[in-house]
Amino acid sequence: PIDLWNLGLIYNVDYKNHKNGKTTVDITMTLTTPGCGMINVIAEDLKNKVTAINEVDQVNVNITFDPPWEPSMMSNKAKKILGLDTNKKQNNWE
Repeated sequence: PIDLWNLGLIYNVDYKNHKNGKTTVDITMTLTTPGCGMINVIAEDLKNKVTAINEVDQVNVNITFDPPWEPSMMSNKAKKILGLDTNKKQNNWE
């Protein structure tokens, strides 16, 4: 239920506008683990969604594991959805 941006998996987005009015988008992203079997599916889905924007004619998705992803890279929104909200008061039942 959390998008790649809020998970902190998108490291960088660059774009280049061309004279023909079209745009090339370069996305650098990671996954939560190098062994993720969904790497090609996620990258292709991201590419298809960005290519669906009328002005975009080319999308390059580059996968990196440097720096390695860690939970602290998630947005506060993602942490809250996953129950990792550190601002939430915890009850100590001991």
